[in-house]
Amino acid sequence: MTLSKRLTACGLMAFITTTTQAESLHEYAMRKSAHCEQALNQPIYERWGELSTKTPSTASTAFAFGSLKVEQGNLVWSPTAESKITLVDSATFEDGYGIAKFQVSQNGSKVAYALSYKGQDLREWHVVTVNEKPRVLTNEPVVNRMQGFTWNSTSDGLYYSYWNDKEKVEQGLEPIIEQRFRNLNTGEDKIVFDHGLAENFEIVDVGGQETLVAYRLLNPAVGIKTTFSMYQGTLQEDGTYSWQKAYERNKHVAVFLGLRKGKAYILSSEAGDKYGIVVVDFLNGASKEFLVAGRENQVLHTAELADDHLILQYHTIPEQDVSLEVLNLESGAQNTFNVSDFGLTSFGNLSRFNFAPGGRSARAVFSDVFKGNQVFELTLDDLQLKLLANEQELDFDSSQVEQRLVSFTAEDGTLLTGRLYSRKGEDPSFAFLRYYGWISIKNSPEPKEVQMALELGGAYLTLDMPGGGERGHDWFIRGSRNRLQMIGYINEFSTFVQKELSLPKERVTAMGRSWGGLTTLILAAHHGDNFGMLNSVVPVLDLRDSFFDSWFGRIAHSDLAPYIDSNGDYILDDDFAAYVESISPAQNAHLIRGSANVNMFTNALDDRIDQTLVTEVEFAQTVESQIGAQRFHYHRNTDGNHGTRFYQPLMMSLIAAEYGLTYRPLRLK
Repeated sequence: MTLSKRLTACGLMAFITTTTQAESLHEYAMRKSAHCEQALNQPIYERWGELSTKTPSTASTAFAFGSLKVEQGNLVWSPTAESKITLVDSATFEDGYGIAKFQVSQNGSKVAYALSYKGQDLREWHVVTVNEKPRVLTNEPVVNRMQGFTWNSTSDGLYYSYWNDKEKVEQGLEPIIEQRFRNLNTGEDKIVFDHGLAENFEIVDVGGQETLVAYRLLNPAVGIKTTFSMYQGTLQEDGTYSWQKAYERNKHVAVFLGLRKGKAYILSSEAGDKYGIVVVDFLNGASKEFLVAGRENQVLHTAELADDHLILQYHTIPEQDVSLEVLNLESGAQNTFNVSDFGLTSFGNLSRFNFAPGGRSARAVFSDVFKGNQVFELTLDDLQLKLLANEQELDFDSSQVEQRLVSFTAEDGTLLTGRLYSRKGEDPSFAFLRYYGWISIKNSPEPKEVQMALELGGAYLTLDMPGGGERGHDWFIRGSRNRLQMIGYINEFSTFVQKELSLPKERVTAMGRSWGGLTTLILAAHHGDNFGMLNSVVPVLDLRDSFFDSWFGRIAHSDLAPYIDSNGDYILDDDFAAYVESISPAQNAHLIRGSANVNMFTNALDDRIDQTLVTEVEFAQTVESQIGAQRFHYHRNTDGNHGTRFYQPLMMSLIAAEYGLTYRPLRLK
């Protein structure tokens, strides 16, 4: 394979700069990234592609007037099972742009679709009609980041979050996010909720535009729960809205599920430490009802409101066995499903179904280490759940793999648990420790990552730590407020694993991405002598800058669970700033002096982290100067966003090279 092809295979491509200073930065990044050409193990890279399993499409969304899905980049509408109509042709997109998301209007007559550049969070929303012509509405597109986009109940307008652009923030203007309404008939915009907060909200109307509900959100689609607030807006004679609190700001960790008959359904810690369902009735003075109480030994991980149904996903403590409960709110009918009843591993991660308005069926993906990604289809009319057949069998002999729950007691008395995967009848040649970091989601492994580690002869372990979503609200808050304690737990886990698997510390490698990538670098700063290799993926490097200046940081303060005052406002004082600095890699790079090899993987189009090449290179050069070029590897993918997984076969190649491993695939007989 030629150098150019190998670089392309790694997602690493040369680029041209104009200034001498910029060239030095780019040249350093490319010189370090070029290590990929020597390090990438071709059999591992090829096997990584083989381990992907073809599954039935999950992009299809059923609603009242047919179904929609993204097919070969196009947005395709099927009025009937036998017909197809292309609503949006991807051939009209500029290079690099694709459909990141689509939303059906409340009456099913229109579809909004979001274009983003190579999966970035900045999204440009366009609207097309479904069953009438002309299909394309010519109004200017709506531009926002991440969530913050909803249809109104009459389907003739939409609400969206308007972000101050970076230039305005740099000019010293307030970093606020306005909530606006776009009238599709006139093309006019107006501000409906000028809250003056650096927080992202979504807006829905209660069956008309007389009463609006605004709720804080982060990313409910993947189970992320955040400190919550909700406001009720009442239309005034002058066309503006008067707003008042409907749910106390920052008092509870919660996720807004939707409106039904004037009532808001919320997954909230107010219903119990392990979460339950709270209902707020806006037609009766915003009174509350605790519909589903939190349970002692089960965490309500995600919930969905689909028309007259609640879909509740639970997992047990500490096993995290997944189950679904579907409740018909009209009739009271209920059905419960355990993932294990379908012949799958009960421990795994199940996505949301994401029902569209009027939809009677939807699909979700369950990530199973033993069988790869599996697709469930849920139908509401009969409350039935079925497992769809894969289009291609996964070429991985899971009969040669065993898993078990492991536990140990930390020095402070905390009982910690994790999951251990290994090859049957073999002593592992190394241990791969995986953790996420924080933001309340549970630490579920990625199947291909586990499979590759096992095929290299290693053991793969996950660790459930405070800050994650494994054990409920208090567990999440505790870890978020004390990250250094959590990092200490990872260090103790390494010592436990060394004894459990009879491995030297040099044979223990750890990995985290995003917040977990930041965690890895702070782990290197404090406990680098207790590991052989530390892998940091798409990390936030300058947390101080991110939290107080960048666009994403302005909505992420809740990730560190700062204390709040009597008004429900975050106390972002000097103590909090000192805490942020104590766990920020950029401010602690000088402490990375341990014996572990450190690998750092970044994506140049990662607008969620919002850090510059200068920040990355300065950090990389500092670490390299302290532990040496042979033990520090920095790989900058020039063509990826926050979620791009280019690093995985490369990371496994570096592990194989470091430990001198022989690659042995677990293929089916």
